[in-house]
Amino acid sequence: MEMGEGRLAPRVETSIVMRSLAFVIDIALLRGLLFTLLLPALGQVGARTALMEAVATVAVTGFYFVGLWTWTGQTVGKKIFRLRVIQADGYPLGLGHALLRYATYVAMVLPFFMGFIFSAFFLINGPSRQGLHDKAAGTLVVRIR
Repeated sequence: MEMGEGRLAPRVETSIVMRSLAFVIDIALLRGLLFTLLLPALGQVGARTALMEAVATVAVTGFYFVGLWTWTGQTVGKKIFRLRVIQADGYPLGLGHALLRYATYVAMVLPFFMGFIFSAFFLINGPSRQGLHDKAAGTLVVRIR
């Protein structure tokens, strides 16, 4: 729903299942890309170390998420489920919000994915259905037509 001047009328997505499935699709696509193309290429040039794999993974996933969030507000998984990430004020996601949202994703992975478990509590119980990454970046995930 458009509100004019690039602003979207937020209808917050309440299904943690749909959001989770969209994320799983995105991760599956990224793993396929990383393990079939990028990481073998690093091995061919002799640069495949644990550190280089971690750097490549963060860089590729960052480019994917931040790029698509700022371009259309949707990753492939979110597009399948007709979801979009927007700023909490209804405007499309800007680069700063997208970078902060992704940085929070990375931070949530570090302590054995505990950040995602804690974030699920807010997704299920919060009135605005914002995970930690949404709260940190001031974003909402909304349903679109």
